[in-house]
Amino acid sequence: MKRLMWIVLHSRFGVPGIVAVGVMLASLALQFAWILPMETRVEQARATGGDRAQARALIHREMARHADPAQQIEVFYQFFASASSPTDVLEKLYRIAAKHSLALPKGQYRLLRGTDSRVERYQIVLPVRGSYPTIRAFLAQTLNEIETVSLETVRFEREKIGDSDINAEIRLTLFLLGKA
Repeated sequence: MKRLMWIVLHSRFGVPGIVAVGVMLASLALQFAWILPMETRVEQARATGGDRAQARALIHREMARHADPAQQIEVFYQFFASASSPTDVLEKLYRIAAKHSLALPKGQYRLLRGTDSRVERYQIVLPVRGSYPTIRAFLAQTLNEIETVSLETVRFEREKIGDSDINAEIRLTLFLLGKA
């Protein structure tokens, strides 16, 4: 019976027709197994106000996957355009530090200009004093809430073995869309 069905299909549609039907069935399975559940997760993240950074990253990845190269570059730059001015980002950084009871008495801020890039880099060096868990929580919240900040280095130093507080030097880079 299976052989008879194969002969009928082969004689009626040929090998290209059978391959086309197979590709169509595979794409249908992909739609139901992968794409629809992903769309549902994105909608749930939007509805519940979940982790904005994860939802935004998922949306950008999906947009970039199906776009031509020019659109991929624009999607990339739109991510940085969503960031505010450097002063707004620094204000948010200082609010996060205050929430974790960390004082940021002084910092070094330097604009690093590239030759032909539309993305500007601001290097931020912050000396911090506090407990290790507090500093770590501050860094985690900073990296989660300010999507355009990356952590370059952290250097920890304890003055005495028995001290509960440590000195840390945190080096961050803030990426913003510059003037094109």
